[in-house]
Amino acid sequence: MQALGKIDLAVLSYQEAIKIKPNFAIAYRNLSSVKKFKINDSEIDEMISLIKKNDLSSKDLVNFNFALGKAKNDINDYEKAYTYFSEANRIYKNIIQYDIAKDNNLFKSIKILFNKPIPPLFDSNANKNLDSPKPIFILGMPRSGSTLIEQIISTHSQIYGAGELNILDRIIRDIDWSDSKNFQKILKVINNQYLSKLKEFNRSNKYITDKMPLNFRWIGFILLSMPQAKIIHTKRNAAATCWSIYKNFFVGRENNYAYNQLDINNFYKLYLNLMNFWKQQFPGQIYELDYEKITENIELESRRVLDYIGVKWEKQCINFHKTKRVVKTNSAQQVRQKLYTGSSAEWHNYKQYLQTLIQSLD
Repeated sequence: MQALGKIDLAVLSYQEAIKIKPNFAIAYRNLSSVKKFKINDSEIDEMISLIKKNDLSSKDLVNFNFALGKAKNDINDYEKAYTYFSEANRIYKNIIQYDIAKDNNLFKSIKILFNKPIPPLFDSNANKNLDSPKPIFILGMPRSGSTLIEQIISTHSQIYGAGELNILDRIIRDIDWSDSKNFQKILKVINNQYLSKLKEFNRSNKYITDKMPLNFRWIGFILLSMPQAKIIHTKRNAAATCWSIYKNFFVGRENNYAYNQLDINNFYKLYLNLMNFWKQQFPGQIYELDYEKITENIELESRRVLDYIGVKWEKQCINFHKTKRVVKTNSAQQVRQKLYTGSSAEWHNYKQYLQTLIQSLD
């Protein structure tokens, strides 16, 4: 229900699940993602009572604390909200044991590989994929507006929004891309496997979006293996982005940096450094789209991005919130609503707690 935008039904479904299983932690967290809490809502006291018991698993405590953080944020109790968000992140960080050094080494390896001239794929056999939809990669940091951008452009008649696809990440991680001597073969593998997967969507649309944010790591592979691909880099205020990451729970291991202020800060700097590298290596091939600008003037910015893609603007793109397409990310509820400005200012309510998170981000 939540993914389909049926928010009222989603709320009722989660509440019904909680009635059946009163300590259903995931149901509480999912409820918090679709409900705007009020100060006297019974769920708040119920969750506080539950976390005081000693029979909850660490993962249950993570879910309850994220849910309580969201609830306290909704009622403007920022001190308590931060306490719960901080506890949720502390517990989950201990569960996953993330080490920033692994990402640091990965990013270094990528830059070493692409810091020398590599010709793009040119192979007559690649023509078999010419009938495949052209990929549009929407990428950047999580919580930077990628879901909103996909929702807007996939309202266009020629663009199908496929959501967050893990196809490219799997392909690249399954090949030995450190072997630069056989790089044309590597590019061919990426081209054939990725575009073949897009064909499986069986869509007549000319373009298909892939909004896996962390695909920013693979921009070099994308542009050399699929020169027809479009890349949209979504950007948002740095502090707002990092705060939004910190207060949300992410499903999947690719965002394991997200549960500690210093880890988020360091990962964000790795991201900035790599994006600057890509822009130097591939000048003019990455479209930069500012989240704050699109919330201020959706028609102007949507016209510009559609022009970059190569399609004519269609009026329904500004009515993106009315679309019935499935949205499975943390932003599922927001993209069902009309745009509003100011969402990037929320972190100011927590500034006194976020010095580690926001240090040296400018």
